[in-house]
Amino acid sequence: MPGKLETDHVVAEPQQRRVTLEAAAKLTAYFSLPTAPDHADWDILCTFGSRTEEFLTHYATCASLTADDKFALMTMIISSFDDRLGKDGDPNQLAARLRKLLLADFAIHESTVYDWCFWHLPPEISTHLDYIFAVTPCVRSGARSNRNLEFGANDASAQRSR
Repeated sequence: MPGKLETDHVVAEPQQRRVTLEAAAKLTAYFSLPTAPDHADWDILCTFGSRTEEFLTHYATCASLTADDKFALMTMIISSFDDRLGKDGDPNQLAARLRKLLLADFAIHESTVYDWCFWHLPPEISTHLDYIFAVTPCVRSGARSNRNLEFGANDASAQRSR
């Protein structure tokens, strides 16, 4: 239907979740990050595109991660993957790994997914790369898979047009 926002078909905004100081401190120490764990924008400052694979591997293989750790690490992964998309070549393998992890723990990451999806944008700009992040189509794809949604063909064209 023209003029309808995609949020009309998806979900209401989930309850916001924030990175805990404990999770930030644990990940800062584990990855030797240059960001202070008590910084108010820790999750925004922990963007390291060249380390995306390392973060994905840790998330997938570390059995001791708590839900708070997973949430904090996923914010780093998505932010870092977005950074990497702007610099490196074909992201398909990393995108598949990211979607798999998002789907496996979707309840933990629902608010992060919502933040990166920009569901609120009008259809005429919802796939325009001047209005979304490079990683938005990938995150939307994971959200749609979780909810068995059928739309989004324009997201693929947004990725190809980069």
